[in-house]
Amino acid sequence: MYANIIVDVSAKQVNRAFTYIIPEEMKGLIDVGCRVIVPFNHRKIMGIVVGITDKYEENYELKEIIELLDLVPILNKEMLEIGYDMVNNNTGFLIEAFKTIIPSSLLMKYKKSLVKLNDNKLNEFFISDKISYDDIPTNLKNVLKEEIVKKNIEIVYEAVSKEKILSDTYVKLNKYQFDLPNKQQEIVDYLLKNDDVKKSEILEKGYSLSSLQTLTKKEIVSLYKKEKYRQIKDVYEIVNKKVDLNFEQQSCYDSIYDSLGNSETFLLHGVTGSGKTEIYLDIIEEVLNRGQNAIFLVPEISLTPQMVSRVKGRFLNNVAVFHSGLSSEEKYDEWRRIFRDEVRVVVGARSAIFVPLNNLGIIIIDEEHEQSYKQDNGFRYNSKDVALFRSKYHSCPLVLGSATPDVISYDKALKKEYKLLEIKKRANQSSLPKIHLVNMIDELNNGNKTMFSNKLDELIIDRLNKKEQIILLINRRGYSSFVLCRSCGEVIKCDSCDVSMTYHKHSDSLMCHYCGIKKDKPIKCPKCGSPKIKEVGVGTEQVSEYVKARYNARVLRMDADTTTNKNAHAEILNQFQLGEADVLVGTQMISKGLDFKNVTLVGMLMADMILKLPDYRNSERTYQLIMQVAGRCGRHEKNGDVVVQGYNTDHYSITSSLSGNYVEFYENEMRVRNMGKYPPYVKMTQILITHKDYKEAFKRAREIVKELKSDDCQIFGPAFAPITKIKDNYRVHIMIKSKSKIDLLKILEKNQDINIYIDNDPILI
Repeated sequence: MYANIIVDVSAKQVNRAFTYIIPEEMKGLIDVGCRVIVPFNHRKIMGIVVGITDKYEENYELKEIIELLDLVPILNKEMLEIGYDMVNNNTGFLIEAFKTIIPSSLLMKYKKSLVKLNDNKLNEFFISDKISYDDIPTNLKNVLKEEIVKKNIEIVYEAVSKEKILSDTYVKLNKYQFDLPNKQQEIVDYLLKNDDVKKSEILEKGYSLSSLQTLTKKEIVSLYKKEKYRQIKDVYEIVNKKVDLNFEQQSCYDSIYDSLGNSETFLLHGVTGSGKTEIYLDIIEEVLNRGQNAIFLVPEISLTPQMVSRVKGRFLNNVAVFHSGLSSEEKYDEWRRIFRDEVRVVVGARSAIFVPLNNLGIIIIDEEHEQSYKQDNGFRYNSKDVALFRSKYHSCPLVLGSATPDVISYDKALKKEYKLLEIKKRANQSSLPKIHLVNMIDELNNGNKTMFSNKLDELIIDRLNKKEQIILLINRRGYSSFVLCRSCGEVIKCDSCDVSMTYHKHSDSLMCHYCGIKKDKPIKCPKCGSPKIKEVGVGTEQVSEYVKARYNARVLRMDADTTTNKNAHAEILNQFQLGEADVLVGTQMISKGLDFKNVTLVGMLMADMILKLPDYRNSERTYQLIMQVAGRCGRHEKNGDVVVQGYNTDHYSITSSLSGNYVEFYENEMRVRNMGKYPPYVKMTQILITHKDYKEAFKRAREIVKELKSDDCQIFGPAFAPITKIKDNYRVHIMIKSKSKIDLLKILEKNQDINIYIDNDPILI
């Protein structure tokens, strides 16, 4: 018997399966999807079994597998197929795709233990309910596998380094005696009446540790450990409410309901506050009633706590949470709950699409337009593509929801590739907020030199007097955008990256937001020596300080600087929801999915900032951000106002927001993309080459361009990427436009000695 194995080496020569001999003692144990240790080039490395065969056609001397890491496959058939599909749709190595699917905590070194769940054929080896995997003789591994399948035994992986499996110590009564000293007798009698008694419970009852120890020495009782999961803190109160659907909601629900059991993709386009979440929860409930499971993706960690409170309120302990805000130990525990079929619903961000949840009945992706569903470093993938694959695999619907859909998704809906569902009114019949557009050039010409327009200033004062809340969005953190010498015009840049450093007043320092380097703000210009150093531009920190001083208001700030601590997102939003602040200032993380009853004013500063970025999506992102943040106010009984400030306020992405007319924006955007030949009219691919020597990067890029010359595509470059240097590496890119996907794996294979990344749907930076 032989195993075909993908080894853990990212290189062109090994981007395929290698054949290894299955040792006699491992036959019947190794399954497809298991991890193994194999010899490779004079070293031992991890590999993933992708096939088992009786014959081989290799022209080299075969070696034996050294060790089996998993008796139960860590990657099931579906996950293996997802890995192959990701490589087919993207450009990368198979092992990188599989390592993307497997949680990082499971890629670390673990010692294997066996936990006894029920009586089994291996009872003689279980001195306690948990033993080392290494204690089971090789000739009994087949019996062990049988007991695992029967769920009498389970293998757990205990991290040698970080992740540790938590456990409680329990007391077990081995034999009953009635002639013991009083305190010992009381413990025995208590154990006789109660099962599964924790050691801590015995001590809390007032029984002494010495009495318990004496009983243990007499072997009347024994101690054993039982695994427990880490409890993920619920910052928000669990909300258990079910709302009757209105006519528009019910119509959308019925369409999805009718497709259950079939692979159909829906685009649910509903205005902000239209009650899309209620539709999601009702359809998940129906799926669970049918004995199936659900995956529910949200784009940001900041949205997860509020959504989890709603989902847990409806489905209680059937819910697992999976996102990057969890510690690696918490993710490990949640993954094991999912792997063991102990939960029915998974709520999480991008990586949650890979959870090993079986028998899927529905997949939901909320705020489907968000770029955070795209992994743009390491192995590139899009969660929506994986969701589409899983939808087809399980014959279940995929629901993409948004108030501001991705134009490519909307285009697919109009072409009938997706089924379009629309909700045009808010669920509670409240009015959409009134949007006021302010050109800051006019404000400056009229003598207003502050960062707030007169209209925004007037409305802030009005809302504070009414004890109503305000959200202010500026999509730039820090105090000032950059530091400028007013004598020579020098801008202080990061030494390692080709970007200006942002001034942070609370630490009186400059920070690079790409590599994280900090340095003191200079007293004199490093170029000309002038002391005329000035902070220029506005960030969240400066806006917060201004609001406190100008209005004497209670302010919370939410950005990447204030949310570094665990649960910081949830705690800030919970404080605001409880009315502990008047104003919430933040970046785009506060623009979507949040529901605050008392927010009646939203101010968006520098709304045209994104339009200056070198990305064909900048108009779309501007419109989406305005409409999403506008949707945070006036969601309940009180009407809302939105003030949108900028300098280029006549751009169609901004003017379309006045009416909230998505179709008007979509038609304008598609005309522009058609003229410029951008997606969806063409496929777009970026080849990014990075090197510490820009000459070497350009040399290699030119060689790649020569190789790519074709009538089937347009090639632009090589040229410096929009950000020329990050972390001391120069960045040269080549852009390709083509009618169909181009196989660029050969580019990776021929350039193993240089950092090269291929992205079939690039986010340009």
